[in-house]
Amino acid sequence: MPFPDLRPEEVEQGEAVDPQHPSATDATTWASFVFAGATTPSGTISSGNVGTERSADGSDGADFGTTWVRHRVPIADARAAGLELDKNGAQLTHSPVDKELPNLDFMDQADVLEKYYPHCCKLVQEMTGASEVYAFDHN
Repeated sequence: MPFPDLRPEEVEQGEAVDPQHPSATDATTWASFVFAGATTPSGTISSGNVGTERSADGSDGADFGTTWVRHRVPIADARAAGLELDKNGAQLTHSPVDKELPNLDFMDQADVLEKYYPHCCKLVQEMTGASEVYAFDHN
């Protein structure tokens, strides 16, 4: 579910991807995910019609203007794709969070902001060569 406060009755049931879909194999793993529905306005510029109310500490509250639809989709192993950052805009890499931040609590917002954000910024900086990197909005 995209938000912890999203109730099951707020999620429509979408159509499952056909098991004979070209991306499906005998080893395919299937999972249900919730996506914004077709009636949810899209675009890169905010219209003010879709959004999330925020609490004073920056946590998500109720969302508005969005329909949610659950779809059963095939899950692929991205490690097999050989993605490259410059070529594909994404790349898998190893980042030993468990060794570098052994007591990190992802459920503690202060922990995420004070420990994980700098860890992520450092990783992105190393991967891209960027002079400055800022992490924000992990919701």
